[in-house]
Amino acid sequence: MAKIKERNRLAREIHDILGHSLTNIAMGVDASIDLMDIDIGFARRQMLKIRDVARKGLVDVRRSVRELKIDTIEQYALVPAIEKLIEELNAFSNAEIVLSIEGQVLKMQDDEEQTIYRVIQESLTNAIRHGHASHVDVSLQFQYYGLRLAVRDNGVGCDLITKGFGLAHIEERIEMLGGKVAFQSETDHGFQTEVNMPIRWGNAYD
Repeated sequence: MAKIKERNRLAREIHDILGHSLTNIAMGVDASIDLMDIDIGFARRQMLKIRDVARKGLVDVRRSVRELKIDTIEQYALVPAIEKLIEELNAFSNAEIVLSIEGQVLKMQDDEEQTIYRVIQESLTNAIRHGHASHVDVSLQFQYYGLRLAVRDNGVGCDLITKGFGLAHIEERIEMLGGKVAFQSETDHGFQTEVNMPIRWGNAYD
């Protein structure tokens, strides 16, 4: 059972990393192709950004195999890591992603930070790749012992939600930490992921 659990966790990490990185690379390449005959200088700058994303994705995959931790969160705190993720997606996609934060940001445990980061990453990747969203709102509400996360997009939506690998593992990640997740969608009215997760008490405030 321990080996199965470890394999499943590794599969989740690799799925999240590759899905996010390859989506960014594909969008960046498409944009660069369109710009080649219009502004070669801007297209070149886009290609340099794509190279950086590819290299970072490779580092993250290697690190996930070695330690199953997120390289971005190793370098930054959770909120700056999320801001960097959104900055990258805003640069590579046609979507506008807006982050809002309420309450005093809590210092969470490593697995809690990694889970929230991956849920946001997967939700944004799905919104852009599958939902073709032009606008996404990411809301973090910190409370003394808990966190509420909501990701809402204006994409194509659907009347019947089928939980594939990504959604199933969002659910699994959150439930492993004692939280709950709900998905809502409607055709032509976008998709919403809402997470309510307790935060284990530690060094809560810096």
